[in-house]
Amino acid sequence: MTTFGAYLNGVATPWAELLAQFTTAEAAGFETAWTMDNVVGPVHNHPELPTYEAFTLLAAVASRTSTMQLGTLITPCNRRHPALLAKMAATLDQISDGRFILGMGPGDHEQYFTPWGMSFDPPKDRIARLREELDIMRLLWTQETSSYEGTYYRLEEAVLEPKPVARPHLPICIGLNFGKQLMPKVAARYADHGNIYIAGDEAAQHLIDRVRAECDAIGRDVREIVFSRVVRVAITDETKDAFRRREADEMVAAGIDRSEIELSDRLYDEHCLGTPEQIASQLVAQSDLGFDHLVLLIGERPGQSTTDAIAEIGATVLPLVRDHAG
Repeated sequence: MTTFGAYLNGVATPWAELLAQFTTAEAAGFETAWTMDNVVGPVHNHPELPTYEAFTLLAAVASRTSTMQLGTLITPCNRRHPALLAKMAATLDQISDGRFILGMGPGDHEQYFTPWGMSFDPPKDRIARLREELDIMRLLWTQETSSYEGTYYRLEEAVLEPKPVARPHLPICIGLNFGKQLMPKVAARYADHGNIYIAGDEAAQHLIDRVRAECDAIGRDVREIVFSRVVRVAITDETKDAFRRREADEMVAAGIDRSEIELSDRLYDEHCLGTPEQIASQLVAQSDLGFDHLVLLIGERPGQSTTDAIAEIGATVLPLVRDHAG
């Protein structure tokens, strides 16, 4: 049965409003909620747009929710030392009573690193560093003391207490958008979840097939991995082209370069738009591609708040998809 998440990145959103989005998502029946883990927002020419630190944000959300799993989509390697990241994740897992999922990836854009004095190495090196970070965190979450000697990191009888609530270790979600040759290998070895944020069903299916092949190569059952996809949804009576054009016009009016909008639309954004029945039918088709979990990036009608749009999707679309599965 398909389950659902809400992607709530919080860019330029007041804290009280963002908290309402998370609590509304839980009340509306979403099984997970995710936020980005970036030092600035995803709009390249607008780093001044307000954003939140992901772990501080999710710790606060965890204290105001009780059932919904919470995750980062995606925490890049080399942002924090892996021992510190393991400690932060374990603490958040304790606060949420085992509801935290740590999303990890190699990092996607230089704008999240270089201005902050952080290195942004070639993809092969970033992925090698990511592997070491994942090894270190698993050690710290499961061993009484941990020692490690790698190319990038070293531990000497390091201790992490308390351990995560989650067993056998805190779940890892591997982002599969960048490093399409190497990241399926990483997912096959480390992933409890595998997330795809990419436009085009054929490209998305190819990534699932790559992970499946890598799992076969190491003797792992691919069914142990929950595959998720980020999908933009909006209840609207506009055509898809009209909706996307209006949304782009609004973003351009806010100062965002149209070429950046078009690039995002072409590379990342899979849209499911229309009536609740039409959206549900499109989401069922996504499930048929092999996705166990759909993370919804929810759009609004003119004059509608994101919080109200989340509630509406939860009340109208999700029951239709679940009824179909039933």
